[in-house]
Amino acid sequence: MRGSPLLRALVAFGVIALLGWPLWRLTNSGAAVLPIGAAPTNPVARVQIALTFTLPPRKVSVAHLGRVLFTAEAPGSSLEREMELPWPKEGVDLHFTIDWPAGAPLAAARVRAIDPEGREHDKSIWSAGPAEEVLTLP
Repeated sequence: MRGSPLLRALVAFGVIALLGWPLWRLTNSGAAVLPIGAAPTNPVARVQIALTFTLPPRKVSVAHLGRVLFTAEAPGSSLEREMELPWPKEGVDLHFTIDWPAGAPLAAARVRAIDPEGREHDKSIWSAGPAEEVLTLP
């Protein structure tokens, strides 16, 4: 065996330190870091939601991030609401809860949303019984 183990260890630590500095600079680019528990602010936008049903439900509820946006009892065959909610560029997840009448056959709900930029988005919810569905819009 040639050379001093202590000298080899010092050279290895020196190489690691030299490579660690550029790696630290790449991973810590100075991007803004939010405090723990703080949520990024997204612009609040006016969004129009229209629901059309194949069978009139007993109750419909729409929520966003755990907050109920609206609830309607016996809405009939269609329902339309306009609301303001945070709309990030990635879109939103809306939680739909639909309670169909007892013993109802397979039923569907068409969800039509018009985003803040005026684009229309269509989604559908199918179920034979109570439905809980999360739809991602844009």
